[in-house]
Amino acid sequence: MIRHNSASLQAARRSLERTINRFDEFIQPVTEVEILETLRALAATFQLTVPDAVGLELYVAALRTIPRPVFVEARKQLVLHHKYAKLPYPADFVIAGAFEASCISAVDTVLRTNLRRVEQTLYLLREGMY
Repeated sequence: MIRHNSASLQAARRSLERTINRFDEFIQPVTEVEILETLRALAATFQLTVPDAVGLELYVAALRTIPRPVFVEARKQLVLHHKYAKLPYPADFVIAGAFEASCISAVDTVLRTNLRRVEQTLYLLREGMY
């Protein structure tokens, strides 16, 4: 039978909590400024006009919840692979960043699952069940 050391489990929990906090900071949503700069850069790259204020507001509203790393990857993929003489739609950003988003989701799941397992083991130790 494996014996668990409460101190090492406490240290593991603290480490996981710190890692999750850093990860949560890493996946903060993209800023409005970065969205607008990206749209202007894409418009310049593809020799298009930038949408008017209402159009830009719609883009920002649609894209503001995307985690920054997903947005950055989507932007890179769109510059490399966008084929049409039009500004990419918000859905194009979502599709272009889908792989990055799935990776972020997987890492998030693993971190939080491991934290729950450590917390459950600590609980069982406290209750004398382990």
